[in-house]
Amino acid sequence: MKLWGFVIVRRFAVFFVALVLVAGVASSPSTLAADVSAAAPGSNDVQAYMGYHGASTAAAVRELAELPLVAALQARLSTERPAQFAGLWISHEPSYRIVVSLVDASAGSAECVAREVGIASLVEQREATYSYAELLSVADNLRGRRMEQDHSVKVDVRANRVVVRTLDPDAYLARADGQAASAASVAVERVPRLGPDRDPARLDRPGDAAREADDTPDDVLVLHGGELAALDDV
Repeated sequence: MKLWGFVIVRRFAVFFVALVLVAGVASSPSTLAADVSAAAPGSNDVQAYMGYHGASTAAAVRELAELPLVAALQARLSTERPAQFAGLWISHEPSYRIVVSLVDASAGSAECVAREVGIASLVEQREATYSYAELLSVADNLRGRRMEQDHSVKVDVRANRVVVRTLDPDAYLARADGQAASAASVAVERVPRLGPDRDPARLDRPGDAAREADDTPDDVLVLHGGELAALDDV
């Protein structure tokens, strides 16, 4: 499944964007859920979900109907507990769970909020070191320092870190922008490309690969069997 320019089923992906934007939902869950919650077993939404997660038809229909509640949980946590909220994602390994990552939170904190939106039984709370707001601040700082269009800067919610993916780590780390990433203890990883069939020289064009690479949250990717992968490999 690809998002922001790499969408296989646009209507399904548009709702997913609202869910996985860990800073909050784009609009009200009830509005966004209109198409998804009413998805029929043979609909494109259900078929895409089944293919992406390896879920049965019944499970896909049920889980799609629950996505508005997951979005509501995310919205509550990100707005009411910004210093604690480190992100959330859907896991199917070993079973369907909503994983909520929190900083310095007492046991049961996520479940307490989830109970108010009706999905307490699905929530698994995990401890994080940094809030999403802190990670986003670091990522935005590095994006502002970008000297060459040869890398992307991402917030990896599952691993609670910021990661730079670049065509040439040595060249990046030798520059001032790379040195800033090193000073912030940001992970730097080599990738063979930054976008599908894209020329790095085009990355500075609005809406092109650089923006897509930076803005697409990695927690979308951990929905697939808990595995973190580059956009082009999903």
